[in-house]
Amino acid sequence: MNRHALEVDQQDEREPTKPLFLVGCERSGTTLTMIILNHHPEISFTNFFFMVEKVGDDGRLPDREEYLRYLAMDRVFQSSGLSVDESLDYPALMNSFLRQKRQKTNKPIAGGKIRDHFHRILHIWPEARFIHLIRDGRDVARSLIPMGWVGNMLTAGEYWLRAETEWDKLKSRISPDRWTELRFESLVSDPEPTLRRVCEFVGVAYSPAMLDYPKHSTYGAPSPEMINQWKRKLSRSELRLVEGLIGPMLVERGYELSGVPAARTSWVQERLLRVQDRMYRAQFNRRRLGTALYLADTFSRRLPLKAFQERIKLQINDVEKQYLK
Repeated sequence: MNRHALEVDQQDEREPTKPLFLVGCERSGTTLTMIILNHHPEISFTNFFFMVEKVGDDGRLPDREEYLRYLAMDRVFQSSGLSVDESLDYPALMNSFLRQKRQKTNKPIAGGKIRDHFHRILHIWPEARFIHLIRDGRDVARSLIPMGWVGNMLTAGEYWLRAETEWDKLKSRISPDRWTELRFESLVSDPEPTLRRVCEFVGVAYSPAMLDYPKHSTYGAPSPEMINQWKRKLSRSELRLVEGLIGPMLVERGYELSGVPAARTSWVQERLLRVQDRMYRAQFNRRRLGTALYLADTFSRRLPLKAFQERIKLQINDVEKQYLK
């Protein structure tokens, strides 16, 4: 038996108490970072969104039967290759997912990325460890809109701001030895030293295999061209709007402002932007899903027909799979 297999077997004899999680706003490079970590010979990393989506902010755990129905419809879980032991309660089920990842990959460390509600992890693992990925909020906001998740720079900026505020909330509750911060700009401009620091935090030696991921994924090698795209792709009015909202947090996170005057939106302007946001997202979803499925989804959310809702959700999952990178 090799060393890794022995370590995995030893870990499987006890419940994990300090699992590792990558947290950060979506479109900040969390998927790329997850893939890089997963290419380390001792680290297994995956999407673990489904772990906290149904946990309450107050620590209330989801009803087991409802949660199992949720997993049956969740695209991320269904693509994970994990199996459900229906005899387990919620915390034990989460631990079983981590054990399955270690066993499947023969790696001693298993963890995953969480896209929001980061602090809820502490209700399951009070001693969990975290890697926080931070990226310039202007680049994140610019990248969110083409995904159809937000409709303009106001709501895109709010998206980033919520994630960073959530991180501050979590960081205040844990000791400094349980978290580290990883800057996206450093990762893509100087990857090896940056990853060495991450590996030191995790407790493993740096492995060059981490940067071999382009051979096994659709993601290209790190490039400084991924930095400051907002300078080329945001209009002056978009930049004024987003910096007017997130400027103080950008400065707090160590990013320089553009120097353009920050916009101050009136109540009427904000209302119009929120209407625009809803219209953009609706039009995006209608184009992506098709009119029939879009309308079925809209009606299913208003009807207390679980079987119908589940059938529509599975159809939507099939459509969304076509757009995965």
